[in-house]
Amino acid sequence: MVKAYLRYVPGRTFGVVASTGANLVADVTGRLAIAPALQDVIVWDCKKAEPVMTWRDDENKAEVTCIARTRQGNHFAVGYNDGSIRVWTMRSSTTPHVIFRGHKGAVTALAFDSAGTTLASGSADTEIVLWDIVGEAGKARLKGHKDQITSLVFVPSGAALQQRAESLDVDRKHDRQLHRHLADLPPAHLLSASKDTTIKAWDLATNACVETVVTHRSEVWAMTVTQMWQDPPETLTLVSAGEEIKVHKVNAAHLDQILSTTTSTTTDAQPPSASADGDVAMLDEPTRAITFHGDLKKVSSQRAVSLRFSACHRYLVAATTSSRRVPGTNLVKVWNVRTGTCIRSMESGYSLSVAFVPGGKYLLVGTKSGQLQIFSIATSSLVETIDAHEGAIWSIYLTPDKTGFVTGSADKQVKFWDFALIKEEANRLTAIHTRTLKLSDEVLSVVISPNQQLLAVSLLDATVKVFHYDSLKFSLSLYGHKLPVLCMDISSDNTLIVTGSADKNLKVWGLDFGDCHRSLFAHSDSIMAVKFVWGTHYVFSCSKDRSIKYWDMDKFENITTLQGHLSEVWALAVAKHGSFILSGSHDRSLRVWEKTDEQLFLVEEREREMDEAADETLLEAANDAADGADDVAQATAESLKAGERILEALELAKDERERIAEHKLSGEPFTPNIILQAMNMPDPETYVLSTIEKIRSADLEAALLVIPFSWIPLLLELTNHWAEREWNLAVTCRVLFFLLKVHHHQITASRALRPSLVNLQAHVRKALERQRDVIGRNMAAFRYLKREKELLSTTTF
Repeated sequence: MVKAYLRYVPGRTFGVVASTGANLVADVTGRLAIAPALQDVIVWDCKKAEPVMTWRDDENKAEVTCIARTRQGNHFAVGYNDGSIRVWTMRSSTTPHVIFRGHKGAVTALAFDSAGTTLASGSADTEIVLWDIVGEAGKARLKGHKDQITSLVFVPSGAALQQRAESLDVDRKHDRQLHRHLADLPPAHLLSASKDTTIKAWDLATNACVETVVTHRSEVWAMTVTQMWQDPPETLTLVSAGEEIKVHKVNAAHLDQILSTTTSTTTDAQPPSASADGDVAMLDEPTRAITFHGDLKKVSSQRAVSLRFSACHRYLVAATTSSRRVPGTNLVKVWNVRTGTCIRSMESGYSLSVAFVPGGKYLLVGTKSGQLQIFSIATSSLVETIDAHEGAIWSIYLTPDKTGFVTGSADKQVKFWDFALIKEEANRLTAIHTRTLKLSDEVLSVVISPNQQLLAVSLLDATVKVFHYDSLKFSLSLYGHKLPVLCMDISSDNTLIVTGSADKNLKVWGLDFGDCHRSLFAHSDSIMAVKFVWGTHYVFSCSKDRSIKYWDMDKFENITTLQGHLSEVWALAVAKHGSFILSGSHDRSLRVWEKTDEQLFLVEEREREMDEAADETLLEAANDAADGADDVAQATAESLKAGERILEALELAKDERERIAEHKLSGEPFTPNIILQAMNMPDPETYVLSTIEKIRSADLEAALLVIPFSWIPLLLELTNHWAEREWNLAVTCRVLFFLLKVHHHQITASRALRPSLVNLQAHVRKALERQRDVIGRNMAAFRYLKREKELLSTTTF
């Protein structure tokens, strides 16, 4: 009979307040802080210091790298390390408003236009993509930078700036709302800064680069645009920061003139000029207003600062050069695993190893300096510090009889300790040193067999020495690892010991003769922890390769791999009978993995891994096709599945239309396809349109890329059918225009498609004109209602 295992799934993730991979953003009120938390985004109430909600997409496995919000504050764009962008609202914390995928690298810069309907994203892949938030689709891809995009800013046209100045009709010297008025104007240009030391100006009408600024000698990391009261109406001030801060004057009217004279309309067009003056002039000596001290990662415009350690602090920025540094501390934290809350936080030395004292009232901490610290969890205080070793204490292991513990140190010694109570101090716990085992090299790990008969010690020389616990006489030497053994554990039946090494291998040894049962190449980096599940020969291992693996050491097979951490996994703990496991990572998170009742079979697991590898190959091929078409769409696993559904619908529609044609000739009774009957579809054309309508808008174009050209003639016939009847004109036109753009050369070279194109031109134009008339009448009605409202009201509408 095939052996079945129970699957482990991700549970609660805790320990992260704000990760350092992205910036912080405040809402329009300034009370809420939107903070990145690895794959999630946490909305914090700054006054109560409590989380309000968490934006989490269970399908996302990538870290948050960038956050931006609309001026109105109703939408927040979140960029991720895999190149995807999710737009969230305060109303929904489990489902993003829209998902965009168009980058091959991490999203490093985001910016909304004044209306909040267009989003610009920059990436480590050196490209900029413009997204339509309302249409949930990409608009254009801008190519020209040679390195990572670091900042994006929308800029209005010179004509709009001039018109605004005339409409204000106020003394600009006393107008304190210039920046707000600037944000109200529709954008005409996009400024982009990059690590390639340049700042580029892009025209949003033609998607062409119209100017390149090369005043910086190093990477440009941030920039902002404002307007000074002493400047002409069409002039803006650009402040850009790299190793030094530079202030430029931007003549928006001159950018408009460059646009009117240039003839290039391609997205990757070269700029007509690259200069440090002309329309962009630099001021040599900007005035320093604010100085920040401390280890700062990102500073947002809303006064929220994300520090390199996992904490959020809110500062009121004052015009002063003095600032308070945030001191760094070494803390030991005690967590409630069920709720994910920190119940104790105690200042300690540089801790390398920890262990709970039986009873759960005290905590042992081994430090880098060789001190052994005893903490009282009830009072959150340090009760005793013992100078235990002359080197770092790398390992603490409790004895199975719960009466003491052993410590292993870099001073080449293993020391044995007994617990004791000091009656003079209200039965306070202490540790008494009883004996010492001296070894030939530094001790990295110690472990005691459950029957308390053997002591295993791993040394820096890549060997494991096994001693009799009572007499400390040498028993076995386990050698075979090429690099030091960093972790090990003994099974509950005292028969096996598993060792994990920096050489990336797991080795299973017998404790009777010290023979190596099997050597497994387990991970792609150093193995940091291994743990047996009590009562079994199942083993969990974690590594610097960010993964946790589940093993059956009777069959020496990998059961499954748990992915989720974004950095090295340093520590691992397993519940007594494996009901859950807990992992700690360099990404500053603690993750719980829970055992479920779902059965897992090794054959199915290997097939799933092979399917994932095949999907990755298909994604690469589809994205290569998208690059060839110079399109914004990027293929994903969802878009591939959506493309397959469209192909299945087209196949059904082709067969059904052939059957209908045969029926008309034969005159026999016609029975529709059973699928159409089940879905209550009157005809195959309706079925195909319904299939396309169910595809998420952001994945539609990528799904259409999957369809071979042999099916395009049929799809064009169907779009003609939909346009003639004005069925969902928005989807119909989007499908049609995308197909014409991607397959332009093949379609125009085919004579057989000319009749379809002629019919499409007539039907689509007629339908769009009718839609335009309807929209025009509605707008006229709204303007009439607005005028009526203003006449009957005492306040402005």
